[in-house]
Amino acid sequence: MKNRNYTRNNVVRVLFSVKTEGDDRSIIADCDIAVNTELCLFTGPVIDYEITKDLDEKESYALQVSKDSYHLLDPPFRYFNHSCDPNCGLTPDLKLIAIKPISVGEELTYDYSTTMMERDWKMKCSCGKSNCRKIISDFDKLPREVQTKYLELNIVQDYIRKALNK
Repeated sequence: MKNRNYTRNNVVRVLFSVKTEGDDRSIIADCDIAVNTELCLFTGPVIDYEITKDLDEKESYALQVSKDSYHLLDPPFRYFNHSCDPNCGLTPDLKLIAIKPISVGEELTYDYSTTMMERDWKMKCSCGKSNCRKIISDFDKLPREVQTKYLELNIVQDYIRKALNK
């Protein structure tokens, strides 16, 4: 897949590309990326929660944005993988930002729990990080210190903040 360009102040930079290995895809940094760099805006048609249940193996392409609404993510946004120790985060306006310095060749990841609060979803995790939770689920199931960190970084969806009164 083509590299993704980022335009700011009329300067175009290639930030990442899609890496394909068999049926698996991931997003890889094409340059060094500084903290707080805006990487992209996640897009895709809005669908209802009930529709996500019929997506089978493509259910992971649905990003929860409210209690009952999801974006069915367009490529390449659906190829960003989860990590329990992510280097990116998704802001409430669906901009992916770097939350750590990222080196060229490094996979770009975010914590899927920062967008989830539905009670029907769980995912086995094998990210391999020392803090791997093994099972990924809703935001309010995260350890309190992880919730606090993500809330302070503003990488938690607004509907979750409202549900938690934060």
